[in-house]
Amino acid sequence: LKMTCVQAVAAQHLGLDVRALVREMLEAPLDHLPPQMLLNIGWVLEEQGQLDEALGYARQAAAGAERTHDLSVAATAWNNVGVLNHKQGHPEPAAAAYRQAIGIARQSGEVRVLAMALGNLAELQESLPLIDEALNILEGAGHDDLASYFRQQQAAFRGRSGET
Repeated sequence: LKMTCVQAVAAQHLGLDVRALVREMLEAPLDHLPPQMLLNIGWVLEEQGQLDEALGYARQAAAGAERTHDLSVAATAWNNVGVLNHKQGHPEPAAAAYRQAIGIARQSGEVRVLAMALGNLAELQESLPLIDEALNILEGAGHDDLASYFRQQQAAFRGRSGET
């Protein structure tokens, strides 16, 4: 199953048809899969538009990562839980998941995940201060690619709110 997961992630990145690999992953027992693998399976399912299934895997990854004290994966998984709830129009569980990701990312020092979760929560709640915080974190850590995205978000928020 591990090889199937790796193949599915690579094929998805390349834009190849992953349906057969997804079927194989979904039919396999998940009892002893590491949280990172569950997270990867969830990402492939999300990319395939299977949001409910992806959410289940993201939740399993978050719980498993917390059990094993893998804070990096836990923060990423909780952020993904938030994103999936957000995409499905469930703002309260999305906000709760983002807050969980933020707390774990702060604890673990995962700067990029912290900024992503702050930015996602900011987008959900239309909060300029959260966007500003995410941008400050990214700029301070040298994550220029993600900082550029948040600068665009910041400008959009300011434009909607009438700020300059």
